[in-house]
Amino acid sequence: MELRTRQFSRASVAKDALRPSRVLRGMEGWRVAGPWALASVLVAAMARATPVADERATTPAAPLDLVRPTSSTWAELVRDGFDVAWILPEDLPVARDEGAGPAVNLVEDARRLLALKDEAPGLAPATFGDAVLAIRRAGGGAEARERVFAELRATRPALARELEPALRELLADETLRGTAWDPERDDARDGLWFARPLTLERLQTAPWSRLEGSKLVQQAAALVFADLDAIKAAENDYRAYPARPAAAYEAIYPIVGSHRRGLDPRGAPFASLRIHFRCDLPFPFSEYRCDLSILNRTGRDGTLRCDIVSTSRDFLWLAGRDTFLSVRASDGTWVGTLVVRWFGFDLRGVPDGDDARRAGLRSSLGSLKREAEALFTASGARPRTTDGRVPNFDVRGGR
Repeated sequence: MELRTRQFSRASVAKDALRPSRVLRGMEGWRVAGPWALASVLVAAMARATPVADERATTPAAPLDLVRPTSSTWAELVRDGFDVAWILPEDLPVARDEGAGPAVNLVEDARRLLALKDEAPGLAPATFGDAVLAIRRAGGGAEARERVFAELRATRPALARELEPALRELLADETLRGTAWDPERDDARDGLWFARPLTLERLQTAPWSRLEGSKLVQQAAALVFADLDAIKAAENDYRAYPARPAAAYEAIYPIVGSHRRGLDPRGAPFASLRIHFRCDLPFPFSEYRCDLSILNRTGRDGTLRCDIVSTSRDFLWLAGRDTFLSVRASDGTWVGTLVVRWFGFDLRGVPDGDDARRAGLRSSLGSLKREAEALFTASGARPRTTDGRVPNFDVRGGR
């Protein structure tokens, strides 16, 4: 459907209400949403059917809002509407004159930092994972960070110069963990590492060569102290989305029958899903709607990735990707998951800006970190799936 203009006025419209970036939060399967007042709360309380008994056992029925997976071929996935042409390219250049932060491709730079190792003998942390683990074991707060950074600078100065800027961004997360976290604010202690956006500007292949509107892909990373099982559980519980900070949904839900599992053309397992969301817009606009396609699979190197695309008419384009990088200490101890998110979109006929897109990215990725870590702690904090495959996960809140 097309965006519609209102035929009536409103008594008031909140300042900065026009935030198409809320699309981000429904993307947690990437999650899409928006940083301003909550328009209406989606009520999807978990319901359970009466258990069915037989002579041998009593088995509870599945929750009514659970979207059960079905097996699918890749050809069936494409035939039924997943437009793989809109999956973001593997490599994108940096838009060097746009935004703030380092002018790097965050996926490539994160891989580089995780691979660094100072081979000189000594007790000081020798890798990215070592440094994170040392800070966590020392309490994880500002004092612990400064103590470990000082040790690194004194004993492994070259490594310190490489690691410290990123680790400061990722580990200073006190504001994110607080009750007053506001995704609209770029806070130095929100635990999110932003880089300058990437660009689709000079691509010569369809559909990107004929792209309209903004051609920027925003990028940020979060160090999530949770395994892939907890991250995917948080990402796919759509009942929780309307209560996230600054969310504003009229509706958001996964579509029953759209949760599919199968093998991609390389023979690697995939898990796909479609969600629908609807958000209100301020006067003189009405609302926008989106059907979002989500695809989880592993890359050629075994790294889990999650691509999202939409060809909904209310958007000129929408696409994004999460890359999930396992973080380990030099002795093999698993430490956490570094999630790097790429995301771009342009709403048809609606003025928007990149500050709004970054605010939406901050809200969606920060919420994922908070919720996944809480689920991981509640599960006993023992890592299950940390890399190499698509974990099994439930999809909740279906219609």
